[in-house]
Amino acid sequence: MTVFDGLLFALAELWSKLVWLKKHCKLELLTLFLVIALVASACSLGIEAGPGVTLSGNATTNVLTISVGNVTGPEGPAGPAGSPGPAGSPGAPGATGAPGATGAPGATGSPGATGAPGATGAPGTNGQGYTWRGAWVGNTSYVPYDMVQDGGSAYDCTLAVSGTTHPGSDAGHWDLVAAKGDTGTTGNGIGNVTLSYGNLTVNYTNGNSTMLGNITGPQGATGATGPTGSNVITEYTATGNVSSYDFQNLDINTDKGYELFAQIYNPTGAGIWYVIFCNTNGGGNTIDNTTAHYYQEETIGYGASTTSDNNNAPRLVYADTLGCGICHVYIWRDALGYMRYVAQFSIYTGASVRIYGDAGILSNNTVSNITALRVYSPTAGGIGIGSYFCLRKIRP
Repeated sequence: MTVFDGLLFALAELWSKLVWLKKHCKLELLTLFLVIALVASACSLGIEAGPGVTLSGNATTNVLTISVGNVTGPEGPAGPAGSPGPAGSPGAPGATGAPGATGAPGATGSPGATGAPGATGAPGTNGQGYTWRGAWVGNTSYVPYDMVQDGGSAYDCTLAVSGTTHPGSDAGHWDLVAAKGDTGTTGNGIGNVTLSYGNLTVNYTNGNSTMLGNITGPQGATGATGPTGSNVITEYTATGNVSSYDFQNLDINTDKGYELFAQIYNPTGAGIWYVIFCNTNGGGNTIDNTTAHYYQEETIGYGASTTSDNNNAPRLVYADTLGCGICHVYIWRDALGYMRYVAQFSIYTGASVRIYGDAGILSNNTVSNITALRVYSPTAGGIGIGSYFCLRKIRP
């Protein structure tokens, strides 16, 4: 129901009341129209009201009261904007967004400063060394890392060996380290050369020189003292039990004589007389090992007694059971071509010391040169591990 409908309804009621009032209260007609005019004015204002429009009058005071409840007027114009309200409390965090696209690579940075040096590492292990054994000698024990020279070439032992095969023909036991160089061709001279120094002129023409002038240069400084020469030809220490040891490629005609020091350990269960042989008359390294070709005289001194002995064997030294024989021997070739030797050694028996002096000769044959010697044990393996031999020239 609109306000207008309500007012019409109220006016109808009002009209009946006014008629009653006029009749019984003698209300003036003008007053009646004034009331109607007020009501009409209210309608023209467009005021809406809910139900419950109440009119009341007082007949004594001639006062008309119109009560309109729950009336909503038309919406007025918008007022000015108010000042901003206080900031609200932060909202809850939003959900994590999807990862963004990979950005372009950044520019290369400048090199960093050089770091401090690291700590010094631990020393490495020692490397494997080599032993230079000099000239190769047949029937000599060699072990890995021994090095020899033979025929002008140098070889390294790769597998223990003792035999007569030369290293150059025994690739299973030797490696070639340095091959012998070939002989160079003969030069053809340096042509014609003229050298001048002050008033000295030297003309050199195909090997012939002539000197003109006379000049004495200042004396040069004294050179350093050269190393002392060694007379040692061969040293050998047995690395296994062997029956003999050979000294080869000798030349007593040039060397004049030899001095041999021998210290022989006897590893067997019986005493051994060791002997010394030389090469056959054919020279080379072929040994004459026939004892009947040799003769030996021996003098023995012990206490206040002396005795003598002789044998058809070139005795060198004696070593008792599990003992050691030490001797000093001189070897030479006499004017008639016979090999001679003199040996001195001693034996300790536990109660006394016996001193032996042996002199021997290759009496059956003469030799043009002594080129090989052999220390020999009649008992197999009688030259024990650690036995030592040193052969050297008597003269420098």
